[in-house]
Amino acid sequence: MPERDTPTCPICGGVFGRDWKSLSEIKPRAIDKLGKRIRDILWAGEAYVVYRTSSGVFVHFSDCRREERAQRHLYDLICVRLCQLRFLVNEMAAWPLWRLRSGFFDHAIAQSIVLTLQGRCEDATEILDISMEMAAARVKDDNRARYLWACILVATAIISFWVLGLKHWGPAEPYMLAATAGAWGAAFSIAGRIRDFEFAPCRYGPANYLMGALRVLGGAAAGAVLLLLLSSDQGACT
Repeated sequence: MPERDTPTCPICGGVFGRDWKSLSEIKPRAIDKLGKRIRDILWAGEAYVVYRTSSGVFVHFSDCRREERAQRHLYDLICVRLCQLRFLVNEMAAWPLWRLRSGFFDHAIAQSIVLTLQGRCEDATEILDISMEMAAARVKDDNRARYLWACILVATAIISFWVLGLKHWGPAEPYMLAATAGAWGAAFSIAGRIRDFEFAPCRYGPANYLMGALRVLGGAAAGAVLLLLLSSDQGACT
């Protein structure tokens, strides 16, 4: 037997959980079942509401327990694709003003949920597939940009190190200048080939920044070593 304070559906008699909320409670600035503050309502149907929070787009199902179960069954048909698209959208969250860039994908998620609850799962799947392809391409571009920025920052750090110690390098100054030129040469080389890097959304992490830094440092070392070899050859010839 359910406890007295457990809400029950007045239509079908089904039992709701203690955290149950009615559709009328889902409105901007309210708190949803997950404890998130609702930012805005994207779609209000007769028996469901699609809304957006800081964590993404979600749906609140019908006040009727029987109808809610039927809606959840339909929702499960696109759940996997929704999870994949939400992951890609969250990958964009590392960039400033990302919410301006992810608005299209939020509305795509909302529209796919609406179509699914209307029984148009094929149309919803098509929207999600197209959105995932677009989101994956954008995340790859974001990852390329992060990688390039890491390389440029390392090259900038090397040239700053050379400038700050300019008065103290003495005989080593030409080699440090060659190392700086080599570092920037490596950075420009990476920039020219940045579109060749795949950077799939699930295969990008801090190790990629380390690899970019090592490439720039390798260019710096190559520049200094090349100048040393040329100096040695000139000394041997004389």
